[in-house]
Formats: sequence, structure tokens, C-alpha cells
Amino acid sequence: MVKKQAVTLDSWAEKLQLPRLDFIKMDIEGAEIEALDGCVTVIQKYKPNFAIASYHIVNGQPTYIKVEEFFKKINYPFKTVTFRGKEIITFAGSNIK
Repeated sequence: MVKKQAVTLDSWAEKLQLPRLDFIKMDIEGAEIEALDGCVTVIQKYKPNFAIASYHIVNGQPTYIKVEEFFKKINYPFKTVTFRGKEIITFAGSNIK
């Protein structure tokens, strides 16, 4: 196991005083929900678009289920799509129709 220090997207964006943040791509091996929990302020402030690899299995369940629940809870548009039969990507943001 290798331990690395992590920061939330909220604290990272605040520290850098980003003028804008348009797109976030996540493929972090099942830690997507924790990352989303750490970017609620970023979502509210910048309203970025997302592409999230949500096919990972955590506690016996694909992550897209929790990712969809997260976006439903904050009333953020999303759409989950399956590619090549097994790759599941959840897209979210104002560009989702």
C-alpha cells in the first residue's frame, strides 16, 4: 500500500482562486463518491461538466448507483451510459439533455 495525501476539489479550487472550472473527469477506482462529497462547493460555484468512470464495484455495488444518487440529491443533471458492454460513464452538468 502506498499512502498519499489528498485534498478536496473544494479546497484546491479555493486555494488557487480559480476563475472558472468547466470540466472534471474522474476515474479513481471507486473513490468517486468521496471525491464528489469533496466538491459540492465547486459544483455550486462553477457548475462544471463531469465524465465519471462509474463502473467500479464498491461494497458489491457498481459506483454509478451512488453517483446517480449524489447528483439526484443536489438536483444536478446527469446521464449514465454504457460503452462496449461493461464500461459505465456518468456524465453530469448543464450540457446533459
